[in-house]
Amino acid sequence: MEQAIVNRRTARAMLKLTRTTAWIAGLVALAAAALTGHSPSAWAHPHVWIEVRTLLLVEGGALTGLHHIWVLDEAWLTSQLEEHDKDQDGKLSPSEMAAVAAQTKSTLDMFKSFTTIRQGANRIRPGAPREVSVSYYGDILGISFVVPLPKPIPLAGADLLLEVYDATYFSGYSFAADDAVAFAGERPDGCSIKANAPPSPQQSAAYKMTARQLGPEFVAKGVTLGAVAVTCGGAKSPAIEAVGFVGGR
Repeated sequence: MEQAIVNRRTARAMLKLTRTTAWIAGLVALAAAALTGHSPSAWAHPHVWIEVRTLLLVEGGALTGLHHIWVLDEAWLTSQLEEHDKDQDGKLSPSEMAAVAAQTKSTLDMFKSFTTIRQGANRIRPGAPREVSVSYYGDILGISFVVPLPKPIPLAGADLLLEVYDATYFSGYSFAADDAVAFAGERPDGCSIKANAPPSPQQSAAYKMTARQLGPEFVAKGVTLGAVAVTCGGAKSPAIEAVGFVGGR
């Protein structure tokens, strides 16, 4: 009986956390499941689907940072309305979206923007997110922000792998289209971008661990693994001025 009460209380707590900060809740869910012995499949991941587009920021022939544009699904919009729609008019005003952006920046900072760049065996973590803003894209919300690199990466002869994923798979990330990653501004010579590149062993291991923990219900969600390879020394990759958006799932 006591264990059942603990599990019910944990479930209620998890629901509340989901409404306030989805990414942090994913980590808490796994921890709570381990502590109580309650199957985490009750909180089958992912709970939020995020479509990713990214501009590669280049200066002086080196990669200096990333400009991420993420479009989130209707479930995330609903959770933000429940928490931040103070006037209860069914939409977020500029000031309310600013509050969402501030909360989002804190989460992104905590989890290194869920972004990793790999150069051979080296793992490069972006710096703290900047210029975080939240806007409507059609009927759903999108997040725009810049993540600087700790130091510029010279692109001459570079072979990079860009990954965006949540290691707990509370949130499901996918690049929005084959052209979801592109260069902005200066056009590097001899660089190409390959979408749907094989994921790193680290991403594959995180997926396999989550699949073992959560079972068939998680696998049935159809989470995709993937990365984007940036290789310089081959065909020239097109630069673009702006990035379009694809609606959420």
